[in-house]
Amino acid sequence: MILYHRATIIFAAAGLYMLSSIAFDKTFIKTEIVFFLGLFGGLVGTAIVKALYRKHNLPFWIILIYGMFSGAAIPIFLVVVPNYCLRGNETFKKELDIVRTEKKPSGRNRCKVLYAVLIYKDIEKEVLFPCEYENSISNFKKVRLELSEGFLGFEIIEKEELVL
Repeated sequence: MILYHRATIIFAAAGLYMLSSIAFDKTFIKTEIVFFLGLFGGLVGTAIVKALYRKHNLPFWIILIYGMFSGAAIPIFLVVVPNYCLRGNETFKKELDIVRTEKKPSGRNRCKVLYAVLIYKDIEKEVLFPCEYENSISNFKKVRLELSEGFLGFEIIEKEELVL
């Protein structure tokens, strides 16, 4: 029975992390905010897991791992996903300088993951681009973004376009 609960906690948290990461990739939000949300949620999650499994003789490191992993997912999800999903309809354009461009290998696929690093409101963000720019991404100097205001005030990237 306890194994079933552990698996449920892990899979539910993993699902929340996946949904959050999709929204996080398109959101200008400081990493520190996400870190402290996760830390707070992880500590609360650890206390809850400790209380739920107090009669079982589980090692503290297992309680800590399950508590931090499952607890951190909830507040991150509750901030990032509603901000992304309930964003406003009005958009505005910003043209930002590219700090650097990079290519990450992507497993079996011959195309590399291409991205440009931008800074907006003191937030460094990696903006992904399709494979067709693999040989030319380093020639671009700016990115034109179409942004919208998120539900909680964090800007969301609606469209991105490389500019010479």
